[in-house]
Amino acid sequence: MVITVPATLPTPWIPHRRTTFPVIVDPPGWTTNIQPVLTFGTTDDYSGIDHYELSIDNGTPQIVTQPVYLASLSDGIHDIKVTAFDKAQNPKDFLTNVYIDTTPPDPFEINVIPPGWTNVPPVITFETMDSCGGVDYYTLSIDNGTPQTVTSPYQLPV
Repeated sequence: MVITVPATLPTPWIPHRRTTFPVIVDPPGWTTNIQPVLTFGTTDDYSGIDHYELSIDNGTPQIVTQPVYLASLSDGIHDIKVTAFDKAQNPKDFLTNVYIDTTPPDPFEINVIPPGWTNVPPVITFETMDSCGGVDYYTLSIDNGTPQTVTSPYQLPV
């Protein structure tokens, strides 16, 4: 009996052959929205996608379909892991974060230099902290005018 082996064998499943997939968080970045929405999707060149699983903050994975409307999340940075499984149950993970900040920055004072009446343009200084997401920017409105983004120190117009 003669057994013939073909010169090229079929390509086995190779994890990196599955295209990577993004998980899109809406809204992106820091948000006051405690229920962001996740969208995602991928393909598998061989057996196809069977299902997706979602884990939040290293919790127990749950089978999901997209879009995913997240349950109410607390302030802070939350680790999100979406795992795609092909029909042979080979996993592919995608990791991202959700950033929730519903707490305003700490109260702060504005210092005027020089204090009181002056004949030179005054400079104001200010600084505050935000326990969760940090302070992204400050806005200043003079006499109910249009708010403008400023940094400290800021020289007031004459």
